[in-house]
Amino acid sequence: MGGIVFLVPGLTVISVYGLIAGHWDVLIAVAVALAFGALGVIDDLRTLVGKTRSAGLSPAFKWVVQIAV
Repeated sequence: MGGIVFLVPGLTVISVYGLIAGHWDVLIAVAVALAFGALGVIDDLRTLVGKTRSAGLSPAFKWVVQIAV
């Protein structure tokens, strides 16, 4: 969950700069970073929450999602 500390301020600054300067292509990188961050949050939640403590998402599943993004 520590990734939120880095993602929120960084993506906020990059998004604001991209919108002000008219660099819409920056938003593609922001969307990819958000997708990877969401994958990390889901992985952390599967590890921490639930009746059985799992090891989170399988490495193969994470690879497939990252390649798809």
